[in-house]
Amino acid sequence: MGAIGARAIWTAQQAVRRQRWFEFSDRSVIVTGGSRGLGLVIARELISVGARVAICARTEDDVRMAVEELRTDGRQVFGMVCDVRNRDAVQSFMDRTVAEHGGARCVCRPRAVCPYSRRVS
Repeated sequence: MGAIGARAIWTAQQAVRRQRWFEFSDRSVIVTGGSRGLGLVIARELISVGARVAICARTEDDVRMAVEELRTDGRQVFGMVCDVRNRDAVQSFMDRTVAEHGGARCVCRPRAVCPYSRRVS
């Protein structure tokens, strides 16, 4: 096998590793601001590839309507009121994510900066 063959194998291995990294099927993901706009679009897309999604927003009505929409076809979704500017609210949301989904693969924060997020496992 020459250098070209070795390079082709290496490239294929890298592609498989990248695909696994972005595999969300049957994994849990947190989406802040997931009740509307970009956050809702991200939550929909994650659900379409089989992810379990936890969303938060600042108002109960926004959370309720988004969860109702996202739960179509029996998908695993839960939502909670959480202002990401409040450390205690973020901790409570993370704790609930662990209780509901056993942790989270990643956190998507399309609308706000949350200095209190940490790895949830």
